[in-house]
Amino acid sequence: MKFGVAGIPLDYKSQGTVKGIKGIVELGLDALEYPMGRGIRLKPETAWNIGESGKTHGVDLSLHAPYYLNFAVSDASLTKWNRALHQTLELACCMNASPTVIHPGWVSHGENRAVCLKNTIENLQEFPAGTIGIETMGKLNAIGHFDEVIEICATTGHVPVMDFAHIHSLHPLHSINDFLLLFEKIESNLGHQNHFHTHFTGVEIKNGEEKKHLPIEGNEPCFCYLAEACIETGYDVTVICESPELDRDARKMKALYSSLVSDSSERSQ
Repeated sequence: MKFGVAGIPLDYKSQGTVKGIKGIVELGLDALEYPMGRGIRLKPETAWNIGESGKTHGVDLSLHAPYYLNFAVSDASLTKWNRALHQTLELACCMNASPTVIHPGWVSHGENRAVCLKNTIENLQEFPAGTIGIETMGKLNAIGHFDEVIEICATTGHVPVMDFAHIHSLHPLHSINDFLLLFEKIESNLGHQNHFHTHFTGVEIKNGEEKKHLPIEGNEPCFCYLAEACIETGYDVTVICESPELDRDARKMKALYSSLVSDSSERSQ
């Protein structure tokens, strides 16, 4: 199991991403997801420098595409979303980052959800299979609820990115079995996954959907259930921490996971 953060570690914010990647190693972490949720402001040469830093320090890189992309449409705006995602994938290639994570789209007022899902699947088939990570979403009007992500990936060949806080917002995760069922459902529908790229944070839920991210400690979902599920199955999982505490919570999760692995080894002897 590997652990990383979405963005630059807290104590390295003023130093930029290249030095922030070195900070990942100094903190004992393994991965960084470069955030472009607010827009594409990254130059190819900067992306290349980030990728070189990742290779030098042995840090796994992924990239999050802009939040505003919407592939649930069937109108002229699709040209803009296609162009933006192609540009994002080119930057991910410069950075040697994988996967490129996207929020697939949303259902606007008065639209039919099934039609929006169909549009999303058809529109994402333009992009090479396996290049995109389809994130599970926690808003009611978002395309990308857990079963929808499986359907999108089954048709397009892209990979699921389980955001456990988003899943928990719509379908509570209260036990190790709840987490095991998620993995089992993906594997039974999409085949064996060599690697799972995931997001984790505590979450506040309001009106039946995600409201905001919270620190890990004292909030749900409980990371220990995910850790136990990964130990039991042996799945190769990267956890990107998206809590307000970023690397501090990522290190807490890594310490808890290591403790549970040690306990499990002692019991098996």
